[in-house]
Amino acid sequence: MIEARHPTRIFAVVVFLSLATTGTATVHASEQLTPAKIARIDSAITAVIDRNHIPGLAIAIVVDGKIRWQNAYGLADVENAVPAETSTVFRIASVTKPLTATAAMQLAERGKLDLDAPVQKYAPSFPAKAQTITTRQLLGHLSGIRHYKAGEGERTTHYDSLATALEIFKDDALVREPGTGFTYSTFGYTLLGVAIEGASGMR
Repeated sequence: MIEARHPTRIFAVVVFLSLATTGTATVHASEQLTPAKIARIDSAITAVIDRNHIPGLAIAIVVDGKIRWQNAYGLADVENAVPAETSTVFRIASVTKPLTATAAMQLAERGKLDLDAPVQKYAPSFPAKAQTITTRQLLGHLSGIRHYKAGEGERTTHYDSLATALEIFKDDALVREPGTGFTYSTFGYTLLGVAIEGASGMR
């Protein structure tokens, strides 16, 4: 996982609001975001911020691949009172995992990612292990790749690429044979991200 570019003192949270289910506002592709609707959205977001004591937040409404509205609230850096902006890079931690899994399954649906091929087909920089690791196993935390050691979850290193981040764990032994049991692994999803890049041709 690539860490956020801000230090850990930035206590900011990205919140995904389902405005349709809250009854506050529903945005359809054919609709325009009127000032009244934006005001209702803003009110709902402000209420969530106040209720959950959220220091900083950025949100965007995207319809048909186009940003229809975006705004930022609160602080990106509490210690130094730096305001949040729509361009602020937030550390979203494990929210990354369902987003990554969705991307993998979209590629699989399009025939660009074979879930049962050795992961090295798409991530050749990851060394082969004694047993084959597949993308399907990475998705289900069944790969045997380890999770964080003490202190690794708090690191703030920025990596220029996902492939570079593999250096942390790629030469480590597996904690179990792939496919034999569940081992929660953020590093497994780092490798999954590299495989997605390889399958999609995108960086």
